[in-house]
Amino acid sequence: IIFSLQSRFVLIPCFTMEWFAQITMGWFAENLDGQVVLLLRNGKTLIGTLRSFDEFANVVLEDCVERVFCPEKKLYGDIPMGVRIVRGENVALLGELDPERDSVPSSMQRCSGEQLAELKRLSDKQVAEEDAVRHKTGQAGL
Repeated sequence: IIFSLQSRFVLIPCFTMEWFAQITMGWFAENLDGQVVLLLRNGKTLIGTLRSFDEFANVVLEDCVERVFCPEKKLYGDIPMGVRIVRGENVALLGELDPERDSVPSSMQRCSGEQLAELKRLSDKQVAEEDAVRHKTGQAGL
């Protein structure tokens, strides 16, 4: 698309949905059987092996874990979830995970057992509070 803006011509690339679908499907195909990280719309982080996908970005993750963070206490933990099917509309961000690099800052410490259960409870509480605020602002028209 080309248009004039105060006698200057501006070229704006016009991407079609077919082009976007090819690029997206190519990425999925390249990362099949690789480690990926998904950030969901509700704020949860899933890490697993990408086993399948479709044109709607629905994905199947194997050996999936939910990674829970507590930045205040500098703790994180992984909750095993097994095989998960994630609906594409719930994915906010999707990326490949470099197996040679640690995906967590070195300042954070892994926790397990009772600490992990408490961390999950705090995380779920925070997500619920954020959802309530989002719901209230939506009702107010903001």
